[in-house]
Amino acid sequence: MGKEKKVLLFALLIALCGTNTYANENAQKPKVKNSQSKAQSFDENTAKVSTGIHGYTVDFAAINSRTLSNTMLNRALTRDYMKARPVNSWTQDIIYLDNNHELGGLMNVDYDENGILGVSERQILPNGRIGLVYGGTNGKAKFNDGESGDVNFDGAYAGGYYHHDFNDTWALNSRALFAYTHNRVDRMYNGELIESNYPIYSFGLGTSLIYTLVDSNYNKAYFYGGIDINKLHQGNINENEDKVKGQAQGSIKNVATTYPFEKTYWSIAPSAGFLAENTGYILDKKYRIGASIGWETELGNIKDGKRISNLVISQKGGEVAKEYKIDTEDRENVFSYSVFGAIDITENLAVNAKYTSMFSDGYDADMIGAGFEYKIDTMARNQIIGPVIYGMENHRPSSDRWKGTLTVLMETEDDTDIPDYTSNFLTGGDNATSTKYRPKFMLSLNDTKSKWQYYFEGYYMNNSMFQGRKGNELQDQYGTRIHGEAKWVDSYSKGRYGFTIGYRNETSEKGVNLAYGVDKRPNKWHPSRIQERGIHQLRLAPNATYNLGHGFMLTGRVNGIFQYNYKGDKEGQLDFLTETDIGIQYTGFMPKWKIIATYHRDDTWYDEDLRPIQWNGTQFEEIEYNPAKISKRWHLAQFRPSITYYFGNNSSFKFDARIPLGNGAWTNYRDGKKSAKEDYEVRYGFTYSQQVSSGLTVNLGATFIPTKYKNGSITQRKHSFRPNIGFSYSF
Repeated sequence: MGKEKKVLLFALLIALCGTNTYANENAQKPKVKNSQSKAQSFDENTAKVSTGIHGYTVDFAAINSRTLSNTMLNRALTRDYMKARPVNSWTQDIIYLDNNHELGGLMNVDYDENGILGVSERQILPNGRIGLVYGGTNGKAKFNDGESGDVNFDGAYAGGYYHHDFNDTWALNSRALFAYTHNRVDRMYNGELIESNYPIYSFGLGTSLIYTLVDSNYNKAYFYGGIDINKLHQGNINENEDKVKGQAQGSIKNVATTYPFEKTYWSIAPSAGFLAENTGYILDKKYRIGASIGWETELGNIKDGKRISNLVISQKGGEVAKEYKIDTEDRENVFSYSVFGAIDITENLAVNAKYTSMFSDGYDADMIGAGFEYKIDTMARNQIIGPVIYGMENHRPSSDRWKGTLTVLMETEDDTDIPDYTSNFLTGGDNATSTKYRPKFMLSLNDTKSKWQYYFEGYYMNNSMFQGRKGNELQDQYGTRIHGEAKWVDSYSKGRYGFTIGYRNETSEKGVNLAYGVDKRPNKWHPSRIQERGIHQLRLAPNATYNLGHGFMLTGRVNGIFQYNYKGDKEGQLDFLTETDIGIQYTGFMPKWKIIATYHRDDTWYDEDLRPIQWNGTQFEEIEYNPAKISKRWHLAQFRPSITYYFGNNSSFKFDARIPLGNGAWTNYRDGKKSAKEDYEVRYGFTYSQQVSSGLTVNLGATFIPTKYKNGSITQRKHSFRPNIGFSYSF
């Protein structure tokens, strides 16, 4: 970090009002250029060293996980403290991050990250607080001052913590976290630019035991020690993905549609530290200043070398180095110190800043955080926002008969890149996709003077909204949905029963590159094509609940769906689908908890006229009838648990999952045999709902979807990260 940045930082801490205003001098760094030089001859050892850039991207993910974990612990320890915070009080932080790291080892690496994090903390018990951390960053890493290459990335953070005070002396901070980056790697070797892009994600748990040494109205001091365990997944690396033959020497070629080459690592990081802070008043403004020292080290196998597969060591790409290890940076025995401060601008709004320096043999970092914290539960008393909130409350649509909720969401999807080729060019569709955006609305209406309820839903999705398509993604992709249903519900002594009748229309269009047809010669690539889909659905769903007593409720639903395909490969065909849910709901912890465990099953019976499309060597065509190749029935079985915690005041946090059962998703052919292909999709998701005013709720959520595909002896994986944000308005 330059001297002028440090001078500005300390001026900021002294002033304790304002934010970090300098710009990252490397925000717009020139891209590594391709010199097209062929002067150097191929050297396998030198080529392997060059691939070490991909090892450092895993180190960056581990550093990001530590950043998120430390943020959670520090925010819990440095809150504006009161002897008794009201239960359900809510504090909101917005933090700007400017982190600058220098790593040694195999290369000299400068890694800079900038972004914004939000921290929402609620006092849920007299001695317990829960916090959510979320946000996004972008950054860049230069290797050997850019001469060896660079990495640009976009990242997302999501996590939560629970801080519990056992007594005045001991407390425990428990954390769960998820960090995600999408990496765009430019690597120089032998004078040529080698490009790739792939995601890395990590998820883990951490805990710290805290001992309070001093606790008074003006001073606090803590000792703490703990450990964080994270599992990191590095996506498939396939360099120069638009080239499938020739000019491949020195590049990594992992065609994920054929082989699995994703890597996993463990990061195990124990840590300890001491923190002290002082609070008081200056010019009638409350301030808080403090400092901390810390230590952490890495014990996981991430420090034992990064595994690289399939480096091409022959010009035609026929010979590869199967797997080897590259040592990058260990990050052992990292020491740190921090100084921080905050000052109240108003009774409910404070600005803060923090500087952290971390250092070890081969690693240095300067990290700045600046932002504000606001007591959201006092928002209604704000002179500017208060009138708006009261206006929304007093002018809500009202009816003696109709009650309803309107929800508007922005959903996104960032999928793993899996390359498919068309005459040596990368195609779109399910593979190598840009981020997809999906604006979505949901409207529910309740007729209070009858037993009928109504629900409507719609969305539009494409892969070029806001950011445009990737340069090598040739095809547009879009999807739409229009859905409406009416539900009749009645009650009896032990529960409720009813039925739903609904209609749904869905359309989609995407580029696809089908598997090999009759021509299976190596490197015989066939064209992609545009695959369209348009369906009408008639949906009928009886449902019932039965009160088992002691807080347990049995629930059941069977949704029968007639699906007519009016556009696409299955045009004119009629399929029948069923969706079955049988579950147990427990509310014995009410009003705080709701726990649901559901068995879910999907079945699809295909039309007798179903004929798959394949490439015959010259064109796409339907295959001839063959009962050993035509699907008759598709099955999916999952366990779907969810846990919802209600804070009160119509705010809640929900965690849900989908876990495959048996063979996951699979198909029966018409000859009665089971297909070799099996899909195992897992989902982990959360939704945080916070009521801002009576009737208005803000929703924030994310879903992470790892999927394993098995086809005989071949296994491949794909991942999708799907954050969403929106609001609900009740009337």
